[in-house]
Amino acid sequence: MSKSRTAGGRDESVQAVRGSTVSDLIQRLTAEIVERRLLPGVRLEEAGLAERYGVSRTPVREALRQLEIVGLVQRRPNRGVVVAAMPGERIAALFETLVELEAACARLAAQRMPIKDKKRLMQAHLRVLEVVPVDDRPGFEAVNGDLHELIWAGALNEELVALVVTLRQRLAPYRMSRLAADGRLSASFEEHARVVEAIVAGDPDEAADAMREHLRIAGETSWRFKY
Repeated sequence: MSKSRTAGGRDESVQAVRGSTVSDLIQRLTAEIVERRLLPGVRLEEAGLAERYGVSRTPVREALRQLEIVGLVQRRPNRGVVVAAMPGERIAALFETLVELEAACARLAAQRMPIKDKKRLMQAHLRVLEVVPVDDRPGFEAVNGDLHELIWAGALNEELVALVVTLRQRLAPYRMSRLAADGRLSASFEEHARVVEAIVAGDPDEAADAMREHLRIAGETSWRFKY
């Protein structure tokens, strides 16, 4: 196993973390997988990771077990734990599921979101106007994340939100920049406008349809498969 394909030894890009908890390790490893610093197929060695993060092997073992549950890593015969890889068909199926779950969040938000939270949603949507004219893509990503989280919260269904978050986390390694295409910022703003207006107006069918269409369009330019 070459050094480039092993996440075992020390890595100058990550400082050893003394006293890390299992949660800390999960967050750090998840970030590396999502940001594609650890690519699908890379082997994750307990001993090497324990040395790297300055912890015993016990929390490393538990962190890897938790990441296996959500599908970010998998155990392979004679190879141990590796960063998970998925065929395009499964990625597409998971993305299709995510689209429907987020549409359900939008539908429920239109029915349940309190007035004060609808105002917050509108404010978050309008903040996009500050970043679109200057093509501030990182700023757009941040506001976009806030907007979607407000919609999830507005559904007032913690189990549904947990499923959305897990799926987004699972799919994150396969996501390209949704903003790479020219004009995507302004187009996404218009798509969001339809979703937000439907939620504020209390129109669940329109909210679900608008969210579904927004994510379908985003999927065509944002994911490593043809949706």
